[in-house]
Amino acid sequence: MSEWEKNLERKLTKKFLSPNAVRDGLTESYCVLIKKLRQKEGAFVSDSEINNATFSLVRETYRENDIHYEIPPKPVILQVDERVRKKLNVDRIQKEVPEAYLEHQRVCQELLDRMDS
Repeated sequence: MSEWEKNLERKLTKKFLSPNAVRDGLTESYCVLIKKLRQKEGAFVSDSEINNATFSLVRETYRENDIHYEIPPKPVILQVDERVRKKLNVDRIQKEVPEAYLEHQRVCQELLDRMDS
C-alpha cells in the first residue's frame, strides 16, 4: 500500500476533515490514480515523481487563478478540482483505468462529505 493510500485511509476514518486535509486528500487520490494509469501503461515513474508533479500541478492551479492555497473553502476546492481534472485529462484516465477512476471518485466524494464547512 502506498503512502498516499495510507494517508487516505487515515483521513477516511475521521468524521470531519479540515479544508487542508480535504485538499491534500484529493491530491493524494490523484496520485494513486496516476500511479495506476502509469502501471497499466507499463511506465515506471517513482512515487516521489508522481507526488511532486501532482502536488505542484495543484499548487500551480491555485496560483494561476489567484486562489489562496491555505484553508480553501469547499466551493474553491471544487473549482480547483475541476481545473485539475481538465489538466490531467481525467476523461482519458477514466477510459484507461475505469476501476481506479471509480475508486478515485468514491474517495473524493467521501473526503468532500467529511469536510468541516
